[in-house]
Amino acid sequence: MGGKDRPLSPPFVEPKDLVRYALLCSMHRPDDWPAWLHAAGVTTVDGNSGVKFENSALAYQAAIDECGIVMAQRAFVEDDLRAGV
Repeated sequence: MGGKDRPLSPPFVEPKDLVRYALLCSMHRPDDWPAWLHAAGVTTVDGNSGVKFENSALAYQAAIDECGIVMAQRAFVEDDLRAGV
């Protein structure tokens, strides 16, 4: 998620591009990035190397603040996505 007035730079185009970004996640969901990367066939990114937050809300806010890319649960970010945050 990039800021509404400032898109991610450089652009994220395909899963392997994640190597250029900090991966953000909640400590309560440690398997999200590794599972997703495995399913996407990405072997060049370590899903356990990201920035860990105490809870998902903090990880989501860090993504909004452009600190990296978060693996989110859609139900919790749906409104922000619709608003272009």
